[in-house]
Amino acid sequence: MTARITNLAISLCLMCGIDSVNAAVIWTTRDSVLNASYLFGAAADVSSDNVKDTANSLTERFSMSIADSDTDAGVVLGQPWSAAITYSAGHTFEVLGSPLNISGISSTGSSAATANYTGGASIGVNVRAPGNSWAVEFEVTTPTRYLLQGSVSDTNTRNTSAGVGLEQFGLRWGAFKIFTDNTSFYETGELNPGLYRVIANASAVAGLEIASAQSGWNLQLGFAPVPLPSAIWLFASVLGVWVSGRNVLRDFGSTKKPNLIAKKI
Repeated sequence: MTARITNLAISLCLMCGIDSVNAAVIWTTRDSVLNASYLFGAAADVSSDNVKDTANSLTERFSMSIADSDTDAGVVLGQPWSAAITYSAGHTFEVLGSPLNISGISSTGSSAATANYTGGASIGVNVRAPGNSWAVEFEVTTPTRYLLQGSVSDTNTRNTSAGVGLEQFGLRWGAFKIFTDNTSFYETGELNPGLYRVIANASAVAGLEIASAQSGWNLQLGFAPVPLPSAIWLFASVLGVWVSGRNVLRDFGSTKKPNLIAKKI
């Protein structure tokens, strides 16, 4: 009889999932956008360009970048001028686990721009709108713990910006957590079932007033199952019956009423 009670305790513990439910975080979409533009020159001698690259694949291009430079020079009304620009933007990310049950997401990204000129040139280079943006959307099907940590940074808050956010979808996307401008962060909490996305962006603008600007982010988002208190109490109850097994058996062999109440342990 004692062996049967022991087996019953083990079986019930396995059935109730004593430690936790299985976390289910499903990767649904991904959105990457890189964009840069510049304009410089004097009078009618103007150089410009606009570059954009996008991706939404779940199987390729986990690392993306754009970069270029340009120079020009001339004379306007007897005055020499010259100008030079550079820009770069890129990000990389990784999704851990399988798409149907991911365990974590990590990403880094950065943007940079420089602009130098002499004479009467007008100059500007923008890595923005949106510049360098990245998002991964996922569905949480059971209550799930999360840990979000990392940092965002930029060199000139007026002409650069960087941010990391965790958003939840209701009638529209709304901020769950948001971090911007030279911030290190470490956040833990619980996600209820629903649709979420982790986003990041970095922009940089250089021109006549600011010769160079940089911004960037890094983040790690991890998931873990939430323990079930009811399962823990069920385990304690079953274990109590097992511990009191001898008394139950002894009571069955006597004429008094069996004590079937589990002892507290």
